[in-house]
Amino acid sequence: MWEINAQKLIIDLELLMKEFGDQSRRQADLDMELSAECNERDGLKQEIEQLRTVIEEAQMTSEISIFQTDGINYIKKELEEEINFHKESNANLTINLKKSQ
Repeated sequence: MWEINAQKLIIDLELLMKEFGDQSRRQADLDMELSAECNERDGLKQEIEQLRTVIEEAQMTSEISIFQTDGINYIKKELEEEINFHKESNANLTINLKKSQ
C-alpha cells in the first residue's frame, strides 16, 4: 500500500518536474520575446523623435522661407514704387525743361 502511494507520488513528482521544466523554458522564451519587443519599442520611440525633429526643422524652414518671401516681396514693391517715383520725376523734369527752352 505504501509502495503504491510512493510510486504514485514519484510519478506525480516526475510529471510536476517535467511541467516545471516546460514552464521554465516558456518563461525564458517569453523573457527573450519581451526583451526583443522592448528593444523594438525603444527603436520606434527614437524614430518618432527623429521624425518630430525633421518635421520641426521643416516647419521652421517653411516659416523662414515665408518670411524671406514676404521680405523679398516688400523690397520689390518698395523698389517698384521708387522706380515709378523716378519716372514721374523725370517726366516732370522733361516737361519743365521743354517749357524753359
